[in-house]
Amino acid sequence: GSKVAAGRPDGGAMTVEGSVKMGWEYHGAIVRIMDYGAMVDIGLGSLGLLHKSKIATEHVENVRDWLVLGQEVDVSVVSIRPDGRFQVSMLDTASVYKPHDPRGGQDVGPFVGLSPHDWHDGVVEKVVDFGAYVKVTLADGASGQGLVKRDRLCDDPIVRPEDFVEIGQAVKVRVLSAQWELCRIDLSMRESDDD
Repeated sequence: GSKVAAGRPDGGAMTVEGSVKMGWEYHGAIVRIMDYGAMVDIGLGSLGLLHKSKIATEHVENVRDWLVLGQEVDVSVVSIRPDGRFQVSMLDTASVYKPHDPRGGQDVGPFVGLSPHDWHDGVVEKVVDFGAYVKVTLADGASGQGLVKRDRLCDDPIVRPEDFVEIGQAVKVRVLSAQWELCRIDLSMRESDDD
């Protein structure tokens, strides 16, 4: 009964049997968002369904208000069907969304209410298809990780994030919004935003 390593060297999908375990917690990423929930990739070659009723303790009307593509989440497996499909929940994990108990422990308090016109120092920590994650440090020393979505990296809409920034690069960013409940900071590297 040794724990199966996530993924296979050849990139092939693993069978769910013997890998996804009922009740186990996994760290995954949101790879698809639908009206009724989201698909979570937990790195075992198959995707788990996160129903909108399993995202937060309060009523979730619009899934996109709570989740963004690529967002990392902790989930637990709540059901596995005979065909191998499984459902996951964010409610039964140690880091469940709770009011005043920010997920992942990131305190975005210092970033709430900042002017979207002010520039701050940042360092690129991760580059993904849909943008870049940047660690922002404010003048008072407070820091946090935010996402610069692809269309907010630069004025050229077709540029690929990996062609524009690299991990470790120092950048200047503006804080567009900070959502305290979600521990989420939305950033921009553009001079101005059209939306």
